[in-house]
Amino acid sequence: MNKKNIITKNSFIELCRFVSSYIIFSFHANSLFVSGWIFVEYFFILSGYFAIRHLSEKKDSAINTAEFPLRYTINKFKRLFPYTSVEIILNAFLTIYMFHLRGLDIIKWLLYLPVSLLLLPGTGIMPYGTALTEHLATPHMIAEELWYLSALLVALPVMLYLFIHFKERYSYWLVSFFPLLLYGFLIIRDGTIHGWHEQSMTFFSLDIRALAGLLIGGSVYYVSLWWKKFTYTPFGTGLLTLTELGCFLSVVIISSKTSLPYDALEILLFLLSLSLTFSGKTLTSRIQCRFFCFLGKLSLPVYCIHISVFNIMHNFQLPMSELNKTNFIFIIVVIFSIILYTIIEKGRPLFAHILDYLKAFIIVRKS
Repeated sequence: MNKKNIITKNSFIELCRFVSSYIIFSFHANSLFVSGWIFVEYFFILSGYFAIRHLSEKKDSAINTAEFPLRYTINKFKRLFPYTSVEIILNAFLTIYMFHLRGLDIIKWLLYLPVSLLLLPGTGIMPYGTALTEHLATPHMIAEELWYLSALLVALPVMLYLFIHFKERYSYWLVSFFPLLLYGFLIIRDGTIHGWHEQSMTFFSLDIRALAGLLIGGSVYYVSLWWKKFTYTPFGTGLLTLTELGCFLSVVIISSKTSLPYDALEILLFLLSLSLTFSGKTLTSRIQCRFFCFLGKLSLPVYCIHISVFNIMHNFQLPMSELNKTNFIFIIVVIFSIILYTIIEKGRPLFAHILDYLKAFIIVRKS
């Protein structure tokens, strides 16, 4: 069998990733999903699951070295930086256009660009609310919708260090009571895990939320192993599949119907749904669909560029209802995402070749 024809990714998870990106877009567009922000948690949990599965299944001694968490994080973000850079640069120049910046104001604004390009606002080093002009102040980061990735950049190596050094004795505590403690801090303080505050400690709260979500991904890994231990009858398999789908759809319904803080319930539903999916014991594990996998790949560029495309398209007076307008703009976002994905993924080998050439040239010149 040709190895290129083998689908290695879970097609159902890839479809859910794309659906989640649409829900987040709809939330940002103030459309159907009034509390769709909770689906950012879905991506945190997925990232945590794959990281902890990698740590648990690999026997490579390099995993126990001090630099592994940073190396793992950097390798993960190498794939993300082209997409985030496009959005941050586009957003920066859209801001210049919308606020009619001129001369020194443009320079003052663009001086914050490197911090955002490196996704470092999650460290708190980018000041918030500093007046640049009469109408423009510094945001938490340029292209604020990318806060998720900035928080992930901070929280992922922390989670990896914790898990590597406390895995033997405290792994179950790290993926159960510790994230509950972190979520509890946010809920007690603000009544929700949302973590987006205009007063103070903004990114600290978001970093805590990211760390908690990543650790819940560890819970998904261990619970999926528990599901995997058993052999199920066809009826049992069907019941597990209904539970898996019902949990995910329940979060979709809750996020579309109410803005009440059901954070803990929704995270529990995500945990159940994802653990069943990754157990391989449900009917969804039999789905093999290249189109779903392609949609999953598009979820990253969709997430990265959707705000800029929405801001551009929102200036047009489209003769349609708000919901239809939102869906139409989302189609435009998907089209731009396909173009961006094609350019970046096709360009990676060429860029890698140029980079290798430059490295070789530098080494030769030094010698």
